[in-house]
Amino acid sequence: MRVEKRKNIRFDDIGKVESPELCLFSGVLVDVSKQGCRVRFPTSLEIDTEMDYELKISPVRYNCTDCFLIMARPIWHSSTDDSTEIGFAILHSPSLKKYDSYVDKLLEEKQNMDSEQELLDGINID
Repeated sequence: MRVEKRKNIRFDDIGKVESPELCLFSGVLVDVSKQGCRVRFPTSLEIDTEMDYELKISPVRYNCTDCFLIMARPIWHSSTDDSTEIGFAILHSPSLKKYDSYVDKLLEEKQNMDSEQELLDGINID
Protein backbone atom coordinates (compact mmCIF):
# COMPACT_ATOMS: atom_id res chain seq x y z
CA MET A 1 0.00 0.00 0.00
CA ARG A 2 1.38 3.38 -1.01
CA VAL A 3 1.28 6.15 1.58
CA GLU A 4 0.65 9.65 0.26
CA LYS A 5 3.21 12.06 1.75
CA ARG A 6 2.33 15.15 -0.25
CA LYS A 7 1.45 18.37 1.57
CA ASN A 8 -0.82 19.60 -1.21
CA ILE A 9 -3.52 17.73 -3.08
CA ARG A 10 -2.76 16.93 -6.72
CA PHE A 11 -5.33 17.12 -9.47
CA ASP A 12 -5.33 15.04 -12.62
CA ASP A 13 -5.21 17.47 -15.49
CA ILE A 14 -4.35 17.71 -19.14
CA GLY A 15 -2.71 20.38 -21.20
CA LYS A 16 0.13 21.16 -23.54
CA VAL A 17 3.56 21.86 -22.03
CA GLU A 18 6.36 23.46 -24.00
CA SER A 19 9.97 23.74 -22.84
CA PRO A 20 12.31 24.04 -25.85
CA GLU A 21 15.43 23.98 -23.66
CA LEU A 22 14.31 20.62 -22.28
CA CYS A 23 12.68 18.96 -25.31
CA LEU A 24 11.93 19.90 -28.92
CA PHE A 25 8.55 18.19 -28.65
CA SER A 26 5.63 19.42 -26.57
CA GLY A 27 4.80 17.44 -23.47
CA VAL A 28 1.48 16.61 -21.85
CA LEU A 29 0.46 17.87 -18.42
CA VAL A 30 -0.50 14.89 -16.23
CA ASP A 31 -1.29 16.48 -12.87
CA VAL A 32 -0.87 19.73 -10.93
CA SER A 33 -0.70 21.04 -7.38
CA LYS A 34 0.22 24.35 -5.76
CA GLN A 35 3.80 23.14 -5.36
CA GLY A 36 4.41 21.17 -8.53
CA CYS A 37 3.29 19.37 -11.63
CA ARG A 38 3.97 16.19 -13.56
CA VAL A 39 4.67 16.27 -17.30
CA ARG A 40 5.12 13.47 -19.85
CA PHE A 41 7.30 14.09 -22.90
CA PRO A 42 7.07 11.79 -25.98
CA THR A 43 10.76 10.85 -26.07
CA SER A 44 13.51 9.60 -23.79
CA LEU A 45 15.39 12.52 -22.24
CA GLU A 46 18.44 13.13 -20.09
CA ILE A 47 17.34 15.42 -17.26
CA ASP A 48 19.59 17.83 -15.36
CA THR A 49 17.96 18.02 -11.91
CA GLU A 50 20.21 20.95 -10.97
CA MET A 51 18.77 23.17 -13.71
CA ASP A 52 15.62 25.31 -13.69
CA TYR A 53 13.37 25.18 -16.76
CA GLU A 54 10.71 27.51 -18.07
CA LEU A 55 7.49 25.62 -18.77
CA LYS A 56 4.78 27.11 -20.94
CA ILE A 57 1.63 25.35 -19.75
CA SER A 58 -1.58 25.59 -21.77
CA PRO A 59 -4.34 23.81 -19.82
CA VAL A 60 -7.55 22.78 -21.54
CA ARG A 61 -10.01 23.23 -18.67
CA TYR A 62 -12.05 26.39 -18.04
CA ASN A 63 -11.46 27.64 -21.58
CA CYS A 64 -8.03 28.93 -20.62
CA THR A 65 -6.91 31.13 -23.46
CA ASP A 66 -3.82 32.26 -21.57
CA CYS A 67 -0.90 30.02 -20.87
CA PHE A 68 1.18 30.02 -17.70
CA LEU A 69 4.92 30.68 -17.82
CA ILE A 70 6.27 28.71 -14.90
CA MET A 71 9.83 28.28 -13.71
CA ALA A 72 10.28 24.75 -12.42
CA ARG A 73 12.99 22.40 -11.23
CA PRO A 74 12.87 18.65 -11.92
CA ILE A 75 12.60 16.69 -8.68
CA TRP A 76 12.34 13.22 -10.19
CA HIS A 77 12.10 11.64 -13.62
CA SER A 78 11.35 8.27 -15.13
CA SER A 79 12.26 7.33 -18.69
CA THR A 80 11.34 4.51 -21.04
CA ASP A 81 12.47 4.00 -24.63
CA ASP A 82 9.76 6.31 -25.93
CA SER A 83 8.80 8.74 -23.14
CA THR A 84 9.98 10.62 -20.08
CA GLU A 85 7.82 11.61 -17.15
CA ILE A 86 9.11 14.43 -14.93
CA GLY A 87 7.92 15.70 -11.56
CA PHE A 88 8.62 19.43 -11.26
CA ALA A 89 8.67 21.73 -8.23
CA ILE A 90 7.21 25.14 -9.08
CA LEU A 91 9.54 28.08 -8.40
CA HIS A 92 8.72 31.78 -8.21
CA SER A 93 7.40 32.52 -11.69
CA PRO A 94 5.91 35.31 -13.82
CA SER A 95 2.51 33.56 -13.96
CA LEU A 96 2.48 32.15 -10.43
CA LYS A 97 -0.71 33.98 -9.39
CA LYS A 98 -2.57 32.81 -12.50
CA TYR A 99 -1.27 29.27 -11.95
CA ASP A 100 -2.38 29.31 -8.28
CA SER A 101 -5.79 30.61 -9.32
CA TYR A 102 -6.10 27.76 -11.81
CA VAL A 103 -5.27 25.16 -9.13
CA ASP A 104 -7.82 26.83 -6.82
CA LYS A 105 -10.46 26.34 -9.53
CA LEU A 106 -9.56 22.64 -9.70
CA LEU A 107 -9.92 22.39 -5.91
CA GLU A 108 -13.29 24.11 -6.05
CA GLU A 109 -14.41 21.73 -8.80
CA LYS A 110 -13.35 18.72 -6.71
CA GLN A 111 -15.16 20.02 -3.63
CA ASN A 112 -18.34 20.56 -5.66
CA MET A 113 -18.11 17.03 -7.08
CA ASP A 114 -17.54 15.60 -3.59
CA SER A 115 -20.59 17.52 -2.27
CA GLU A 116 -22.73 16.25 -5.14
CA GLN A 117 -21.57 12.69 -4.49
CA GLU A 118 -22.45 13.01 -0.79
CA LEU A 119 -25.95 14.12 -1.79
CA LEU A 120 -26.32 11.20 -4.18
CA ASP A 121 -25.02 8.76 -1.56
CA GLY A 122 -27.75 10.01 0.83
CA ILE A 123 -30.55 9.21 -1.60
CA ASN A 124 -32.20 5.88 -0.94
CA ILE A 125 -33.76 4.31 -4.02
CA ASP A 126 -35.88 1.47 -2.66
